[in-house]
Amino acid sequence: MSHVARIKYTALGRQQHGIILIVALIVLVALSLASVGLLRSVDGANAVGGNLGSKKDIYRVASVGFQAAVNDLGTIRVAGQLPATDNSSVGFASTASLLYDSRGVPQILVDAPIPSAPGVATNWGGGEFALPVVVDGGTGVTTSGGYVFRWVADRLCPNALATDPNVNSCRMASGSGSNTTDGLGRKLPGAGQVYIRITLRVDGAKNATSYFQAMVL
Repeated sequence: MSHVARIKYTALGRQQHGIILIVALIVLVALSLASVGLLRSVDGANAVGGNLGSKKDIYRVASVGFQAAVNDLGTIRVAGQLPATDNSSVGFASTASLLYDSRGVPQILVDAPIPSAPGVATNWGGGEFALPVVVDGGTGVTTSGGYVFRWVADRLCPNALATDPNVNSCRMASGSGSNTTDGLGRKLPGAGQVYIRITLRVDGAKNATSYFQAMVL
């Protein structure tokens, strides 16, 4: 009787070992799939983090592009005023005639070509300033990213070919004079100066593109 019981026990043990093997294989497959998913999730998070970092860098350097735009526009000023005629070489439109998309970005900037590499100028025909990639001492170690700044500026006057700002219903500053300062020592805008809207496109690393707008006189 004891001999028969031993045979039954042995057969049952073998059956249990087979089930455990199947369960172990299923668990291994599940763990492998979970590991692959985790790796892909980490890669995705790193990519998002890198893109956000590129965006933050673009925000940080946007002022460089605005300064380049202001400097370029300064070369065509006459008696402190921008002319009543277009000048495409610096991206200047003498009237508010640019076509804008639904976001309020000039279509000409949206359609501008993507730089072939960070910091490489595109010569697209308007205002442009390229800040190339900086390499430390010829060692090949990159110390900062490269950027391309492109802009258009439109004089906020609705009617074409009307040179007189008053006749053209231009949006003008109503300050008390260019030599007057406020209580903090800041210069007030000169009365009668026409507002200029500068729209800046910044292209950085990883094809990160941002748009900025500012009003200047």
